[in-house]
Amino acid sequence: MGRALHAIRSDHVQRYAFAAARIRKGERVYDAACGVGYGSYLLHCVGGSVTGIDRSAEAIAIARVSYPGPTFFEGDATEVPGEPDIVVGLEMLEHLDEPERFLANVAAAKPRLTILTTPQYEGSEPNPFHLHHWTRDEFGTLLDKYFPAIEWWGQDREGITPGVGPGTIYMIAVCGAICS
Repeated sequence: MGRALHAIRSDHVQRYAFAAARIRKGERVYDAACGVGYGSYLLHCVGGSVTGIDRSAEAIAIARVSYPGPTFFEGDATEVPGEPDIVVGLEMLEHLDEPERFLANVAAAKPRLTILTTPQYEGSEPNPFHLHHWTRDEFGTLLDKYFPAIEWWGQDREGITPGVGPGTIYMIAVCGAICS
């Protein structure tokens, strides 16, 4: 493998490990905005049949060389290919011009679970590279339009725990008709 996972920020790896723990062997997994592919690889390692899509041709080229197993495509990550069992969108919604377009496409695909993460903005300085900055209530209002059930988790400097509290840095929403 060309890129070692130990070189990736540990909080990012933790969020992908959280998602991977919810995948059943053989499930079709769509990793939206997969970047250089390390997350898709982690999802693949637990037995998922993973498709990663990113708009960056350079990122996809790195993914194909560095992380064997998943299938990688250059394209619009807001389009949901096929009928995935799991959709994973980690740190991508805040970068989209129209996050509701992606959420509507996911809801139409009817995956068993959708796992989404985004930074929580409760009094923190907004990231200039993010087009959207949500609080827990704002993010919940957005997701409630598309998903019948949402289980909330939060990640702080100590790790991932149930619920989203004041110290939460990243909000994690496990969405679907069946959560956990």
